[in-house]
Amino acid sequence: MTFSSVSVTGLEDLVAKLQIARREMDDFLGYTTERSVRADMNRLDVTSTGFEDLAVVHEWVESALQETQRRLGLARAIQHQQPNAPMVQIEENATTDLEPGLAERQGRDLATRVKEAGEVDADMMEELEQIVYDPDAMAGFYAELGPEMAARLAASMGMPESGVGENAQQYLKLLSIGLGTAMMDETPPEGMGAFSEFGLATDDPQVAWGRLALLQYGDFSGQQAFVEQTVNGTALDAFSAKDWADPNNISTKTLGDGDTAVGLTEDITALAFNTLARYPGLATKVLSEQDISAKEMTHRVYAAAGDPAQRADLADSFGLAIEAATGSQGDPPNTEHTPEQAALAFEFITGSADHEQIPPAIKDSTARIAAAYVDEMVAGSFIDGGELSGDRGSSMDVRPEDFPQGTGLSPDFYLSPRAVHRFLGGFQDQIEYSAPFEVAVESLYNGSLADAIAADKADGGNRVNDVMSLFGAAATLYFEGQREFAADFDEREKARKGAVAKIFTEGTGTVLPPGVGFWLLHQGVGGKLDQWANSTNTEGAVIAENTDAAQLRWYMTVHAMIGNGVGSTPEAHVMDSAPDAIKGEYGELLPMDQIYGDPELRRQFMEWVQSVPALDDMADAGTDAWDSGWQGAQTFLGRA
Repeated sequence: MTFSSVSVTGLEDLVAKLQIARREMDDFLGYTTERSVRADMNRLDVTSTGFEDLAVVHEWVESALQETQRRLGLARAIQHQQPNAPMVQIEENATTDLEPGLAERQGRDLATRVKEAGEVDADMMEELEQIVYDPDAMAGFYAELGPEMAARLAASMGMPESGVGENAQQYLKLLSIGLGTAMMDETPPEGMGAFSEFGLATDDPQVAWGRLALLQYGDFSGQQAFVEQTVNGTALDAFSAKDWADPNNISTKTLGDGDTAVGLTEDITALAFNTLARYPGLATKVLSEQDISAKEMTHRVYAAAGDPAQRADLADSFGLAIEAATGSQGDPPNTEHTPEQAALAFEFITGSADHEQIPPAIKDSTARIAAAYVDEMVAGSFIDGGELSGDRGSSMDVRPEDFPQGTGLSPDFYLSPRAVHRFLGGFQDQIEYSAPFEVAVESLYNGSLADAIAADKADGGNRVNDVMSLFGAAATLYFEGQREFAADFDEREKARKGAVAKIFTEGTGTVLPPGVGFWLLHQGVGGKLDQWANSTNTEGAVIAENTDAAQLRWYMTVHAMIGNGVGSTPEAHVMDSAPDAIKGEYGELLPMDQIYGDPELRRQFMEWVQSVPALDDMADAGTDAWDSGWQGAQTFLGRA
């Protein structure tokens, strides 16, 4: 068994050079033009044996070009299986040496047998599997099969009654991979051009579903115009039309009345959104260029999906497409976005916030989008003094009057507090939905506070207070959204309070869940510790005895200030003056759970901070600013 290591880029360069050489020889020899050097010499009765030699070279170049193009197609197909490999291994065998025309014939012969039988069997699919990564063979197969038969064949895999059996999903995967391979053919044969029909409207649910199913597994990253035309022409143009809700509109239809046999949704429009979710850049383009806005599309999806769920797959798939289109994928979700992604996110968030209840199937996506646009969520929590509900709308480009500068936030747009409250409340039915946003806002809070402390230390500014006020308001909008919309609010509050209680009763060894450092503290809390941990009353400020949640915020602010050199001088670090009991092995401040788990350590910590004015003054001011933001949000929501 012999293998060749080849570079796809190198083969592409070689093909380009061979094509140039062939074109120049064609022109010189008169193969493609009436006027050539050879023709001019013939008119003058001048001959040269050099032309005969050049014709031999031309024949070799033609052969080498075909051979190289074939290897390029095979290499591309292999590269899509190993996307990060700089070189790919091509096995030198009978398939590699097969002339492109013979490989095409192999695919056409198989397609002819499929058409004659009207279905596939195990032997046919085994043969297809042998050529599924051969662009010449697969182009021949699909050119012979034709676009409508290809779509109907794919649809038959999805219908349980078709008789394909347990291999249906594997067969559909092979058909999809094969179509992607066929699209890689450097010299597509006659018949492949007919697949532009995939971009035309159809009223046949089997054809529509089959077209989209063929895009679910193969690699079409190099054929995104084809994907765009297919999802638009088959489903999304109809979903954007005025009669989108008409039962006769193809976007309302399904492959059948129940689950498919291949694990894909039976909902045609949902399958179109699934396709876009595979290609983020294309998703941004397609959803930005519909005849309706992304906001209106959100309204339509929510209306069609309903609550309780009707077309749950539609909401789920739309959520995945919106995640891709807004740049909200990844773990953690990406927070840097293009203007096009941000514009879509603005439309989706404000559209979703128009609804008091959103489809359950999309809540995990809205949570990840909130995490990806955490800057915008916090910035939208800004409440100007005296601002009432409805005073400020959301805007892509207008910054709210008196919005604080130097907070470290870089929002692409400015939401209204009402939109933030509604959007954050919408996904809080389950704790796992909230986790991405809580982790994202924890990270943003820590970074913003650290930057503000460093900047204020340098010029005596007031950024720390602005940061604390903003996040205090954001925490309140989030918490009140949870209280208003979360079905399991009582149980979640008990869990949250139980974590706080552990800090005060168990101390060392407490493991805090992600985001707890910030979100444990988003409310004042009431009642003695033994009563409070089992209650949902959040009025007041006492946790146990004379200790309250503000002290935990106070610790976090002090910890951040110490890390940014507040109170330190070139001669001495601020921790040098701290009691040894509250310092760790390397002189660092002990963790919050250890200090607050021991009354004596807590006392020493607080007395020490109060003895260092640089720490005490900034921490106290930050706590007051947080409370101000909290109170402003409470007033805005009418809860004060």
